[in-house]
Amino acid sequence: MTITNLDYYRFEYYSQSYSPLGRVEQDKLYQQGLEYLRQQLKALTEFSLAKRLITQYFSYLRSSPSPQIIVANSHKFDALLSQIAHTFNNRNLFFHLTTNQKQTIASTNQQTYNLLPQQWDTLNQLPYISSLILGPDFNFDAASLAALKAKLNRDGHLFELTATELQLERLGQTKGILGTEKQAQELRTDFNRRLELLTTLTTKDKLAAILALEADYYRYYDYLDLASIELIEQINQLKNETLSTLD
Repeated sequence: MTITNLDYYRFEYYSQSYSPLGRVEQDKLYQQGLEYLRQQLKALTEFSLAKRLITQYFSYLRSSPSPQIIVANSHKFDALLSQIAHTFNNRNLFFHLTTNQKQTIASTNQQTYNLLPQQWDTLNQLPYISSLILGPDFNFDAASLAALKAKLNRDGHLFELTATELQLERLGQTKGILGTEKQAQELRTDFNRRLELLTTLTTKDKLAAILALEADYYRYYDYLDLASIELIEQINQLKNETLSTLD
């Protein structure tokens, strides 16, 4: 199985995210994000909605590799969504769908792309989309929305913003993004077998085995199915328990 630069990045990012230090740093980022929202949004209803968004987004980042953020044009939320995305991970690819030049977002980074209608076909070149955010001031035609949802269906997070609330939907996935359903099942079976073997190891060897499991989980994430998220939750719990016995 070929290991790409993206695989390396995913491992580096998520091994830090799920480590004790990484969780502290992520929580600090989360609190910084909330403080920024408090300063920018004085109306309680607006802050409440934005807080729900950033909380959902934070949860999403913990369980999905290298999310590619698609944000539909919304005068009220676009700049805020861009800032939230880059608060957590400035290496995200961020596609902003705009209907004219006046609605583009100024950006100094190389991850943010403003796409005019004639450029929306660019999205068809992406192998999959981890996240799609639809704003209240933007409408897709039925065919375009169906095409985007088809990409989402492989690792689906659908955010829908109305004028007053945010809705989040996790779409189903029965196979890996790159692999087959059978391959996803075989990988999950192998991970479960390795988890069972942990009970036979000493604490030191157990920790090394858990870290190897964690690394392999992110290495093969694209070949696992949606149900396999329970694996990383179990691995993370075992790692915390094992680390606590070493303190």
